[in-house]
Amino acid sequence: MFLALEILAIVILILIVLLAAVLLVPFNLTVKALKTETSMTGTVVVHWLGIRVWRKSIPGGEQKQQKPKQGPKRLDLLTRVPRLISLVSDAIPSLMGILKGFVRAVHFRQLSIDVSFGVGDPADTALLAGYVWSVVWALNFVPRTSLSLHPDVERARLDGSVSAELGVRLLPIVTAFLMAYTKKPFRQLIKEVRR
Repeated sequence: MFLALEILAIVILILIVLLAAVLLVPFNLTVKALKTETSMTGTVVVHWLGIRVWRKSIPGGEQKQQKPKQGPKRLDLLTRVPRLISLVSDAIPSLMGILKGFVRAVHFRQLSIDVSFGVGDPADTALLAGYVWSVVWALNFVPRTSLSLHPDVERARLDGSVSAELGVRLLPIVTAFLMAYTKKPFRQLIKEVRR
């Protein structure tokens, strides 16, 4: 009997240590995507303690037109919108807590964005480029971040590449979500969204 209790205590202790390690040791997330005129490719890789845990590749090739999914009827969605807006406004403190948890949990190690864009008209492309540059210039002052925009005044297009490396700790996200879930408005919002 005493030996069985010792084994049970050791198993519980191992499970607690594993759970603490998963919550405290950061996951390394690497995202790479490339979009050209005819295809889109990308990979998402998750490493934990130097071991690749998960990898997902988006194969290249021609982009296919997807058929619209049969979801809820439009009338049903329109009748739910006022209730959803009301629930979101009631749950704003909980949502802000979750947002703060994400900010504490996610650390950018490297971010690189390279975009070529055009709207078909040289004047409109230049105007849009000016608006975008007036906002995103500050991102280049963030360490390990680079953003480059290339306006194409000859044709309409949106091509580019994104490369990002993130460190994500789960503990702030889990605690923020659990704290939010203890509040009734947040639970009601989740129930309404899942409906």
